[in-house]
Amino acid sequence: MVDSSSFSWILPLAEEAYANREEILSNWEKFKTQLTGKQISIAVTGLPGVGKSVLCDYLSEKAYQRNYSTPGKSEDLENNNIAAKNIKIRLSTIPGQDSPNKLAALDEIFHEEYPIDGVIHVVANGYSSLRSAFAQEWYQGTDIEAYRQAQLKVEIDDISDICERMRKSIRITGKPKWLLVAVTKIDLYYDTIEQARDRYHVGESEFTRRIRKLSNQVGSDNFTWEVLPVCSILDDFKLGDTIYQSKFKEKERNHYINQFLKKIIAISKAS
Repeated sequence: MVDSSSFSWILPLAEEAYANREEILSNWEKFKTQLTGKQISIAVTGLPGVGKSVLCDYLSEKAYQRNYSTPGKSEDLENNNIAAKNIKIRLSTIPGQDSPNKLAALDEIFHEEYPIDGVIHVVANGYSSLRSAFAQEWYQGTDIEAYRQAQLKVEIDDISDICERMRKSIRITGKPKWLLVAVTKIDLYYDTIEQARDRYHVGESEFTRRIRKLSNQVGSDNFTWEVLPVCSILDDFKLGDTIYQSKFKEKERNHYINQFLKKIIAISKAS
């Protein structure tokens, strides 16, 4: 298990501790050099509208480029390569929409001849945008809390499917070695972030029980899992007449992006 003592769900008290853009980019360079000789293959999974593609754009530096625009709905497998001397990091984002393309992408990612090293599974604490048919159905005539609770239930089915695919892959290939759950959009609910931490990490929830079941099935010596908060685009969340405003500025967002990068480095080195 990776030592999590240096990773926190709560913002530091001192403003100087917030990560800036330069430190984030520096950490990618450290990632590239510290894993010299390795090729790291990471699958990024999660429901529609949780922000998988835009999170990957921040992790791969695209979002810090001039004239960056947020990606639209993903319908196909998206590959993002980060190259440096003697190392190649590949982020493969699975489309969230239920479709033949999603199933094909999952089959490709969890192919036994080319096993992935790790999985980043993205959840949004119920704040998924209205991209899936299921989300749009629940939007009709319901309030935001009912919508969120419905999304949280679907998350269980989603993580269960990913865990089962991981179990089969680990049994055959020994990989993936780790699962990192990205609890995103925390800028919308930072005032209740401890509830999210209980749901996804330290509490006895249906979500955590499903991942612990996987860990028990494959053995903790062969598999590790971690959970960390993060956010990317600082957009408000609107459903009908209700608006949840983003509570962060860029420096706070960058702190969590940088922390997430450090976690990827740590968990990859340990695997």
